[in-house]
Amino acid sequence: MTVTEFALLPLKSRGPIPAELAALLEEAQKTQDAWVHARDPSKPADRDARGTAMLQQLEDPSVLLITTQWASPEAHKEWIASSENTATMKSLALYLDIAGERHVTLFHLDATPLTDLDRTTQTSALSAPILSVGRFTAREGAKTAFQNAFDAARWIVEDVSKPYPLRGGWRIERKRDVDEFITFCGWTSVDQHMSAMQHEEWHTWAAAQAHLSTADVRHYKRVV
Repeated sequence: MTVTEFALLPLKSRGPIPAELAALLEEAQKTQDAWVHARDPSKPADRDARGTAMLQQLEDPSVLLITTQWASPEAHKEWIASSENTATMKSLALYLDIAGERHVTLFHLDATPLTDLDRTTQTSALSAPILSVGRFTAREGAKTAFQNAFDAARWIVEDVSKPYPLRGGWRIERKRDVDEFITFCGWTSVDQHMSAMQHEEWHTWAAAQAHLSTADVRHYKRVV
């Protein structure tokens, strides 16, 4: 089962990413690209087609989101243990804020939300100027109910976000037996995202959140 990596890295910089870090991130991604293709030449070279990107959060610019697809969590661990990744992380360590309470967050989704789209009518969210990333926790026993409500109501959001689709997946490595659902959607701007609440059917979308215990949505801009 193909999974999606979801990694949040805390940066020391709390403003625009410095040019030297931007160059290092691009080089790090090229290193991973080469490693992946050397092991599976059938993988698409296009990063969007592999759901691969690095994105900086707008609300807190010191948060860097890394996402890509792997054949399994175990396949990802092979990359993590590789000499190439070790060298990459050593170079990045200077820019990471992990000495105190902050830490790297890493888990996998049981879906491929960044490549699950109808390419005849939809466009990858990774090509959008802004991405909204939602982290939702389902109420105890409400995982299926929320999934069904999400699938039935997501068209309301997509009616505003088009051509960018709204997609999501469940966290595989559950924390404290909580079911967490992660969503991605592309937007032309944060204001456009906020305007979705004016949709005449928004109440239907809002009703789906009755199955949630927490909801947190942030915005990101792609840097690699």
